[in-house]
Amino acid sequence: MASTNFDIFKMSDREILDAFRAIAKHAGVDVENAGGHLMEGMQSSTFPLKAGEADANTQAVLKANAALFTYLSVNLPAANGTASVSVKRGSGHDTATVSLNNNQFDATSAKILAGAHKYLRAYQRTESTDKLLGDELAEFYHKREESLLKLEGVSQELIRQSTDYRHQLDKEAASLRTKLQADAEARASVLEEEFKVKEANLTERNESLDKRTRELDDRSSKHARRQIHKDLKGEIAQRNKAFVLSERTVKKRIPIHILFVLIILLLAGVTAR
Repeated sequence: MASTNFDIFKMSDREILDAFRAIAKHAGVDVENAGGHLMEGMQSSTFPLKAGEADANTQAVLKANAALFTYLSVNLPAANGTASVSVKRGSGHDTATVSLNNNQFDATSAKILAGAHKYLRAYQRTESTDKLLGDELAEFYHKREESLLKLEGVSQELIRQSTDYRHQLDKEAASLRTKLQADAEARASVLEEEFKVKEANLTERNESLDKRTRELDDRSSKHARRQIHKDLKGEIAQRNKAFVLSERTVKKRIPIHILFVLIILLLAGVTAR
């Protein structure tokens, strides 16, 4: 959260609430309520800031016209977030704080900051106060104000540098994320192309192997058929050269020969009569 502090002259609670309204009007924003703490540890109070909505507590604060509350604050919409303006009571002077909860500065934030300095009456040294305080005290307060201004400037510069550095880191992270995504997509595309080429080569190789297997099967079948045909031809040729009945066939023909001889003898006997 970015914030800035500055000293203001003593103001009554009523004047501070009126200043809150004026700051909201100056920035062109709507605000409904302000909050305040009467004493340390007590529950906070809420004060309606719109005209005609003052409740009993607000009326009592307005009528008292005194510095009763130790802390008063209001939240205002700014830069896609909120800005808070608060006043904390001090012994010699009060301290006003303007805070931006999202560390962003826009036109509305500038108006809120300018309105806070204007309507909360920022403490400034004048020639009359220097004469009243004397040379030593005037020099002391002069040095003190210079130191506070330097610290405020350093604080603002640190906030600016921190914001710029965060934005730079966000840009670098976004750029790196985009680059990594592009590299990943390119790598995926290359791998996909390589896979397609390898898949095509593998398919072609499988088809070649299948074709070779079929050719070998056909060649083996043809060779086997040729060998069988050759063997049969050789066997037939061998049998044609020396045709001899096998022993088994001869044995099967013996009963036929006997029967044939008996028939011849029978026919011869019949003829002799």
